[in-house]
Amino acid sequence: MSVHPSAAPWWEATPDGARLMLGFVMLDRQGSTREWDDLPEDEVARRRTAYRAGVDAVAREMDAAPLVWKGDGTTVFVYSAEEPAAQRAFITARLVWERLRIELNLSVRLAVNAAPVIWR
Repeated sequence: MSVHPSAAPWWEATPDGARLMLGFVMLDRQGSTREWDDLPEDEVARRRTAYRAGVDAVAREMDAAPLVWKGDGTTVFVYSAEEPAAQRAFITARLVWERLRIELNLSVRLAVNAAPVIWR
């Protein structure tokens, strides 16, 4: 859901210097699990693809800013003028957890936060 009257998504329509309450969901697999250590390379690649696709799908569903991946970690930034940032971040984290842990049986470290930021 776009929160600005323009057709541009919120992260493009928000002017530099605007103060926003953003929700954050930080995800990381590096060092968080050794479940892939004993798997064949093709299975590791399949799981990594499913992991990223699952996170990407939730990010799109929650109208998150585009993801930047660093290895197996990323931060999902969410915003809504109608919903508190912390609540939106928690809902996003819950959806990510459901997608990864329940549907895909993958573990991940999650951190959830919200904070006022100056948009750049």
